[in-house]
Amino acid sequence: MTRLGFRLRLPAVPEAVPVARRAIGRLCARAGITGELAEDVRLAVSEACTNCVRHAYAGGSERATFALDACVRDGTLVVVVRDSGAGIVAGRPGDLGLGMQLIRQVAERTDVVSAPERGTRVAMRFATRQEGVVSRSAGGGG
Repeated sequence: MTRLGFRLRLPAVPEAVPVARRAIGRLCARAGITGELAEDVRLAVSEACTNCVRHAYAGGSERATFALDACVRDGTLVVVVRDSGAGIVAGRPGDLGLGMQLIRQVAERTDVVSAPERGTRVAMRFATRQEGVVSRSAGGGG
């Protein structure tokens, strides 16, 4: 089985969100994912990365980072965004609610794992084998 994908570690700063969005956009283009599905993927990734930047590291840290892993295989795009920050804390100002709702709305499946002071992992799955969407399995690694 050939995979098409990438792995990035980015600083948890606002300027990193468009970098992540462009990276997932390039992967979608290479995989033949276009149109509304590509827009949904970019939206979900932007929201997950924004949550890392805004919520994971209260007060900021020079070493604050988040990871973005993405892989297309067997008709499915799997994207994982994770941080090592504070974890999801109920009742925290600037609640994650809207961003997570958007992600759950556009992804076929969303799994969230979070632990206090150990970080959060958001895994999203998107079916790429739909009418007019073909996943090419060429090159790349992940």
